[in-house]
Formats: sequence, structure tokens, C-alpha cells
Amino acid sequence: ASVVVLKSGGEYKLHFVGEKITLKKGDTYNRSPYSGYTIQDVFSGTFVQNRTRSDNNGAVYKEMWNKYASNVTEVTIDASFKKVQLINAYGYFKGMERLTSIKGIGNLDTKNAKDLGSMFSGCKKLTSIEGSAISTASATRLDYMFNNCELLTSVNSVQFGSSDIATNCQRMFYNCKSLKEISRYNCPHTGKAHDLSYMFYGCESLTSVPLTRMNTDAAQDMTSMFEGCKKLKNLSDLTHFNVEWVCYFEKMFKDCTELTEVNLSTWNTTKFGVSSYKYISGMFANCPNLRKGPLGANFTFDRIWNQ
Repeated sequence: ASVVVLKSGGEYKLHFVGEKITLKKGDTYNRSPYSGYTIQDVFSGTFVQNRTRSDNNGAVYKEMWNKYASNVTEVTIDASFKKVQLINAYGYFKGMERLTSIKGIGNLDTKNAKDLGSMFSGCKKLTSIEGSAISTASATRLDYMFNNCELLTSVNSVQFGSSDIATNCQRMFYNCKSLKEISRYNCPHTGKAHDLSYMFYGCESLTSVPLTRMNTDAAQDMTSMFEGCKKLKNLSDLTHFNVEWVCYFEKMFKDCTELTEVNLSTWNTTKFGVSSYKYISGMFANCPNLRKGPLGANFTFDRIWNQ
């Protein structure tokens, strides 16, 4: 399999294909949709986890094409690439700040990939991801997956399975300013996730989140989880959240300026996990429209570090 870097003026296109490409730098490419483009670089071989592997002779890893990241404007994943089973897709498109289009994402076989963290992190101009769903079935890391994808309006190409494998969902949708909705199938279960901090931070266009799908039994950190979600109006479906082991609630709902209701009536904060204290500073800071927020008998903070 190969990744071909194609030059177009001061920009680059990436073409993922399932065969070995024997052409070299300076040659004219002959495969659609980039026929006639000049080849800048070709990486062919066996796709491995990263460059620290001992068998890197003839291996292909993300650091090879990541050196062009800041000037990549388009990525196409050919149907022939389906046969490549990735064991790790961490940072595959990370830092491609000029990238506007990813085509054929369904041809990226991630069903066995353990790490999808930072996969699209920093793709500031990416508005959509075209193609069928990305599989997260085996992923234990989803942190920073869409971090700073400022123009992304939809994540419909990612459909999370019913399993609770991911242990880290920190900053998953961090600063996705244009993301308007997340369907119930585009929100992970998070049953084994310890870190949910900053998960939806800065999603200022988001009007609703299907939280009933989320499982928080293992959660320890919810710092700034919804901070800056300026258009969220109702979070009455938090009653199923298990927060018994959560120690960090700081700024959790900070700057949710249109939030009118949050239901914490079933929350039990009497237990202590990784810390002997609960941290709640700024939990509801700058929520000027919050009028309804029922609390239950077990919502208490006997040992507060700051408030």
C-alpha cells in the first residue's frame, strides 16, 4: 500500500492507495482523481503503528506524510486501500490546517485500530468528511479526535459502536465551533472512559447532545466538559450520569449562557476516587439564564478544595 503526496502549486494532495506505487518524485501521476499531477513524495510498504517499531525497514507510518501536513488541502482514500487493516490511526491527519476535504473515509479500515486519538486534530478548515462510517469498535483512545476542527459542521461519518472500550475521550470535540448537532449514533458510550474533560468545550453552535447514550460509570474528570456551549438550552437528561468517582467538576457548565435547565437530582457526590477532595470552582460560572437545577440528597461536597 502507498501514500502519494502530489504537488499543486504551493499545496499538496494525499492519495491513499492499496498498491505499491513505483513512481518517484518528479514523475507525473497516472491515477484518478490526480492524473497529471506531479509527485512530490511516495511512501510504499507495510503500514505500522509508528516509527519506533523495530521492523521499520519497508514500513509506512504517519510521520512520513505528516511533514507536509500544514500545506495539505485534500485527501482521497482510494477503494483499493480497504484491504489495509490499520492497528493505529493516531494523528493520521493531525495539523492539516488547510485541509478542506477528505474523500472516501469509509475506505479507511479502522475496525482493529486501538488508537484514534488526534486523528483530525487541528484540521481548522475541514467542513465535512465524505464517505461511509469510520469504525471505532476497537479504539481505546478517542481523545483530541476532532480537536480544533473549527469549521466542521457534522460528524455523521463517525458512528460509534455499542461497546464501552474507549478509556479516554478528553477534548474529543474541543473547540468545534461550527458543530451544530451530534446524533445519538455519533456520541460514544464512554463506559470505561476515565477522562471526559473538555469533551465538548467551545462547541458554541451545538444546540443538543444525545447524552442518554453516554455511560459515565468510570469517569473521574469532567472539568469544562460543556464549557462554552453557548447555545445549549436544556441538560435535563443528565440524571443517568454516574458521578460517584468524579473528583473534578471545575467549570463544567461555565459560559453556557443560554442554559435554562440542568437536572442533577440523581447525582451522588459523597464518594471519593483518585482525590480526597472535590474540585468545583466555576462549575456554573456565567450561566445567566439558568433557572432550574434540581439537586438530590446525595449531591453534597463535604470536602471541597475550591469553589
